[in-house]
Amino acid sequence: MVIWLAVTASAEPTVILDRVDLVSEDPGLWLSRELPRAHLAPGTAGLRFLTQIRPVFTTPLRDLSVGLSLQSQSLLIEHPLTPGLAVTGGLITRAGLPTGGMVGGSWRPGIFRLGLSGIALSSATWAHPRWSSWQLLPGVGLGIGRDRYPRAMWME
Repeated sequence: MVIWLAVTASAEPTVILDRVDLVSEDPGLWLSRELPRAHLAPGTAGLRFLTQIRPVFTTPLRDLSVGLSLQSQSLLIEHPLTPGLAVTGGLITRAGLPTGGMVGGSWRPGIFRLGLSGIALSSATWAHPRWSSWQLLPGVGLGIGRDRYPRAMWME
């Protein structure tokens, strides 16, 4: 609900697929929990890899995007510092319940995106909405999408 309100808050209804994160930066659980155990249960690690793949959509609101995967949903702010480099921050939710946040940076050389962040993730669920237990995780995101800074033909 919160994500939908943020997207529809602007009068301009333009939502565009910005990229697909093949390794999702948030919530960071696949890299920290599943990849180290992939040799023990490759089927489980593979299935959880699929649930963390995340399409990311730009919104009409400046620098705000929405990431949607089966594992988590997020509101992300990616504010450019220079063409290709940006600072990032966001709210992480699970089925609409806020469960954490992230702060970091990203680099976009052409159609690729590399994101590095620190993630604070709670153990809150809809069954137990308590935000008393937190863990800090590294976040690494690898995505592919549209080139935000295309070069002019005369520059090549």
